[in-house]
Amino acid sequence: MRRAAVLAILLVLALGGVAQAKGPVDTVSGRYTYLNVNSDVTKAVTFQVKVGDLVQGSFSWASGDQYASGPVTCAIVEGADAWLAGPITDGTFGDGMGFSFRVHDGDVGRGGGDWAVQGPDTLDYVLAVCGAMDTSGDEFADLFPIQSGGLKVSDK
Repeated sequence: MRRAAVLAILLVLALGGVAQAKGPVDTVSGRYTYLNVNSDVTKAVTFQVKVGDLVQGSFSWASGDQYASGPVTCAIVEGADAWLAGPITDGTFGDGMGFSFRVHDGDVGRGGGDWAVQGPDTLDYVLAVCGAMDTSGDEFADLFPIQSGGLKVSDK
């Protein structure tokens, strides 16, 4: 009986600690299309991501006969800008590939509407770059305007 009481107290303390450790959650979501300067094929993108102690979310991307989807496993949110990345688990790009997204929410900061760019690369590269990303740098200079739909970046 005493052992059960000690276990119950430890469980309450552990769960209480988990609840206290939970901090604010950033969110990034989007459903949009865009064109880049290298192609006249419209790209369609969807993602929904929560960023707190853990990154939770998924993405999908399609352009012509190419497509990719998978979980978002790395995310950095700073103000109106976000960098997202994860492995491609279904798509036309083959094994060992990842996908990255750079997005800007025009309703939050720099103005001029929503902007984005994304693309496939090796998974190691995508996750290494995401882990070292600083959204205030030049890497946000080459984004393309969104044609339809929109995105939302919420930095808590």
